[in-house]
Amino acid sequence: MQGAGLGLETGRQVEIVYLAQSPRVARVRMWRHVVGPLVFLVFGGTAFLGMGVVIALTS
Repeated sequence: MQGAGLGLETGRQVEIVYLAQSPRVARVRMWRHVVGPLVFLVFGGTAFLGMGVVIALTS
């Protein structure tokens, strides 16, 4: 996962997970790498739906 605020500091130790179906692909197991993108999507979806309701009510 890459993006703003998701970078790792030099020297930091993190848990690495290798998936059984693709052993050459590693995943970083950290809270902000798992939950961060999900929170962003939920917030964006809520804002999008909220704007749709505002537009529907003002028309």
